[in-house]
Parts: sequence; C-alpha cells; structure tokens
Amino acid sequence: MQLISIITIIVLSSGCVLAYNKTRDQQWNLWKDTHKKNYSDVEEPVRRVVWENNTKIIEEHNLQADLGVYAYWLGMNQYGDLTVNEFVQKYTGLKGKMKTKYNQVRQVLVCNSTVILPDSVDWRNQNVVEAVKDQGDCGSCWAFSAVGSIESAYAIKTGTLVSLSEQQLVDCSGGEGNYGCGGGWMDYAFVYVINASGIETESSYPYTAVDQTCVFNPTETTVQVCDFVDIASGDEVALQQAVATIEPISVAIDAGHSSFQFYQSGVYNESTCLQDIFDLDHGVLLIGYGTDGNHDYWLIKNSWNTDWGDQGYMKMTRNQNNQCALIVSIVFIFEVYYQYGECAVSTKYSKENMKLTHRIMDMLDDLSIVYWPDCQSLLNVLRNETYNIWDQDVDLSIEWPFKSNHIHSKLNNIQLFIETLQNNDFNVEYYPDRKLFSLSSVNEKSARQPHVDIWLWKRYDEHEMKPVLQLFDSSLKYQSRLISDIYPLKSVSWLGRNVKIPRQSHKIAYKEYGISYMKPIFIRNNCLHNLIDGRWFYNA
Repeated sequence: MQLISIITIIVLSSGCVLAYNKTRDQQWNLWKDTHKKNYSDVEEPVRRVVWENNTKIIEEHNLQADLGVYAYWLGMNQYGDLTVNEFVQKYTGLKGKMKTKYNQVRQVLVCNSTVILPDSVDWRNQNVVEAVKDQGDCGSCWAFSAVGSIESAYAIKTGTLVSLSEQQLVDCSGGEGNYGCGGGWMDYAFVYVINASGIETESSYPYTAVDQTCVFNPTETTVQVCDFVDIASGDEVALQQAVATIEPISVAIDAGHSSFQFYQSGVYNESTCLQDIFDLDHGVLLIGYGTDGNHDYWLIKNSWNTDWGDQGYMKMTRNQNNQCALIVSIVFIFEVYYQYGECAVSTKYSKENMKLTHRIMDMLDDLSIVYWPDCQSLLNVLRNETYNIWDQDVDLSIEWPFKSNHIHSKLNNIQLFIETLQNNDFNVEYYPDRKLFSLSSVNEKSARQPHVDIWLWKRYDEHEMKPVLQLFDSSLKYQSRLISDIYPLKSVSWLGRNVKIPRQSHKIAYKEYGISYMKPIFIRNNCLHNLIDGRWFYNA
C-alpha cells in the first residue's frame, strides 16, 4: 500500500510538471502574439528563459501582495522578455550625472504654510493632461516628461490642450546637453525650448522614436516657455503645494527595478529604491496625489503607453522619506507664453530707458507721490537683464486717487494729472479703461521708443479688512484680484535709487478670495511671485 502511494504521487507529480510546461508554452505563445514578438531560432530560447524568470517574479510578488505584504501588484507586459538591466538601458534614458553640470542658482519654490491643500489632486479631471504616449525603443523619457509639463502649463493658461512635439527635443536639443534617444535631462529640454523660442505641435513635428536631423520650423511654434523653476530637493511639502495649486510637474525617479518594470496597480513601494541623483534613470510627469486606504501616494504619468501600469499611470508611495528619489530633482514651468508671440527677452535695459525712468522717478519725488516698481521690473535690473513680456518698458505703480490731504490731491482729476506729466516733457498715452499711463520722452524719435507704464492702484478696505491696494484695471481677468499691503513698505535699491516696495498679503487674499487664489509663491532675487497672472511683488 505504501509503495502504491509513492508511485501514485510520483505519477501525479510528473503529470503536473507536464501540464505546467504546457501551460507555460501557451502563455509564452499568447504573450508573443499579443505583443507581436518575433525572434530568430537562436534568440527565442534566450528570451523564453528571461520571460519565465520574470513570470516567476510576478507570481511570487502577487502571492505576497494577496497576503498583505505589499500594497501593489505586478503584471506581465510588453517588457517581459527583458532583464532589468536591458529594460533600464532601453526604456528609461534619464542621465542623473548630467544634472551636476546645471548647478547654477535657479529660483526655488518656497512653501507657503498658510495654504490649505486638498486631500487629493488629479489634474486629469481638469482636462489639462494629454493622453499617455509611448516613447518606444528610445531613451527619451526626459523629453516626454518635459513636454508633458509644457502641455499642461499651456492648457491651464489657455484652456486648450495641445499635444506638443517630443521629437523636436530629441532631434534639436543636443546643444543644450541632451543626447536624443541616448538620454537627456528635463532642465536641458526646457532651456532648449526657451532658447529656440518655442516648440511645435506633435502633428507638425511627429514622433519617430529615433534620432533624426533637426528640422524645427520656428514658424510652426505653438508655445513658448519663458522660464522654469526647481523645487528644493527632498521638500515633499513644497512638491505637494506645487502640484496641488500650480500644474503637473516634471520629476526624476529611480525606475531600475523589476517591480517598476512590471507594475500594474496599487501603491508602489520599493524598499530597494535609490535616492542619489546619480541613480535617477527615468523622467515622468507628476499629475497629482492622494490616499488609497492607509497608503499616501503620488500620481505619475509614464510614457510607456497604456499597456504598462494602470493604463499608463502609477501610484507611487508618498511620505516615505522620498522613496525612489522622486523629489530629488523636480522642475515645473515658470511661465508659458502664447498671446503676444514671443517672450521678448533682451540683454538689459537701454541707457535711454534707464534715463527716462530716472526722470519719471524724479518727477514723482518732486510731487511727493509714493511709487514702487513692479517687481518684474525690479527683477530685470537685479538679474542685469530684461525679462519683460510688455516690450522694453518699465512698470511703476502708484496709489491713486491721492488722499484728500495730499499736497497734490488736485491731481485726482485725470486731465490735470495728464497735463502735469506733459508739463514735465513726457509724451502721455492714457488708457481710460485700464487707468494706465504710458510715458515716453518727447525727445525720443525711435520707432520702438522706451517707455514707462504707470499703473494706478486704489485703496480698498471692504468688509472691515485692513487697507489694501487693488489694481484699477478690472478688464484683466486676474490682475484686478491681485491685492497687496501698501504698508509696510520696504526700501530697496533699484536703478540706482532707493525705492519702496509693498508687501504681498496672502492672508488677505485668502480671506477675500478663498483657496483658489492662494497660489504658492517662490522667491527669486528677493522677488515674490504670485502665480495667478505673472505679476511680481517684493517679499518684505
């Protein structure tokens, strides 16, 4: 009886092995058909072994996930015949070492502790995230990450979602330090788009997944990028604020693991992820965050088509000490530019422009009128360059109407104000709907003359709030809602003069307009940027 049992067990075991191999054969053939894989007689057995090893990894992981050891599951996909090293070499493409040669000081997002963030964010719900794309057999993840950020920034600003060209970056950004399908970095992609004065659409410069000669056509550009911003390494709170209130963000990660290669669903948590910038090998787009059960996650969009992951997306663990280095290198678009056709960047203010501005400042001083430069104009001088989307002008702001006890309160009459400006040898263009004065010199004969715009701000204390200033121009969608404390004023050196800059009041903005207007801020050369409409204010 004992012998029969042993024989029976052996026979049954042998039968299981035969059935198992037959099932594997079926699975292998089905997988090849599904993903259109064709091999030579020599290569097929090699790829079969790799595929079987990957299948075992997936099965063993999922068994533990079902038991609660992991909170995410794996699945066989189009990369099943590749080892991890082959996969990383072929389908990532981010070059972490490249980042070290781009270490000049950039503006950095600073956390605003007063901002109340939503529990979850998914920018797809706002229709500002393009569909998942496929980088193919090309190490161009960096281009897809950068383009994804530009697409979303443009959609948020214009309300129009347009697919832009990754191939242009692959072919044309070598001068900025990228290597096409051989790898690159998102920062260099943004620098290229800035230098090239724009990027074409996907339809005008389609993706081919191979390196080509650059055929960029400047007349086909749809979007320009004026600048971009880094987020401090390791600052998860700043990253959460940025993605919640600004836009989807380009991020770099460590994707060199079989668990990443075959991720399918759940909250990804890889304990062996590396965190050094030199270990980053993949660029993706961060489009939100949330919580799944007890697991906080970042929501990322990949560029390996919808067969990978959860329809091309991944939930990556959040608040776990920067796992997989997701917040070591982060960049988002500072401003996309579309309406006027160019960012209008020139090297520095002209001497004529400086002279004109000094004359106007002298006049305002003589009239005892408190004025302050738009901080964008202040920034231009601090950086020794012009970064001004409104031609080559300088922007000044004054509080108007003047108080009744002001020595020149009579100038509350617009016509008298204009005459006073004209009597000081200025040409004056007045835009009544915008309460804006544009001043130029009567002696300036050039067709593109330098000028100074004076913006009028009114004192405003509705609902028993402390006095603030509000821009008169209600025709501008957002500028009319930009409010600032007029006091205290901070003295700074600007154009060789001591001038005073008002402080931005975020508490008042929050109270008056709610969280939708509590955009995060970042400091750049002592300037504080409110990301609603691109106007700058000094951080007092």
